[in-house]
Amino acid sequence: MRISYSYAFLKPDGEQALQVVQQQGRAAGFDVRLQPTNPADFFAGKNLGPDDYEVVLLYWVAPGAEIFRISWKPDQNGEPNRFNPSRYQDLMLWDIIRKAEQNFNGAERTALYQQAERKIVDEAPVIGLTVLDVTLATKPTLKDVWLDRGSVGEPVFYDAHFDDKK
Repeated sequence: MRISYSYAFLKPDGEQALQVVQQQGRAAGFDVRLQPTNPADFFAGKNLGPDDYEVVLLYWVAPGAEIFRISWKPDQNGEPNRFNPSRYQDLMLWDIIRKAEQNFNGAERTALYQQAERKIVDEAPVIGLTVLDVTLATKPTLKDVWLDRGSVGEPVFYDAHFDDKK
């Protein structure tokens, strides 16, 4: 099994995560090889063809279900969806996503997205692995900065303020 990656977006935590995947894969009997690719080649698509990898560190995250359109849109008219590195081509899933996008009823839209998500989880075409580093340089007097649990864990400064008390 090959894992293609580039140091352009792989932080130390991500490298450590890859090594854990490699160790666990080897313990299960797989020959797991890490396949580094320089940033220019990686973003030009080298080592990202249909037979070039089994695992790739490209996984889209977003706070809303609309990300499904990017991640799961099937190839069309011979053009591959370059944002779907799993190459999962399920037209039934795509139909559910399109119905959800076109539905103006919030409850029905949510139910359709949940149906799509359940299909993805049940069939497990991919396992998402995302290492998101958040580094903040602050002073001890900065208060009420927190990481958003509803999105991708980005810092939220809505209530941030400086307090002279330590």
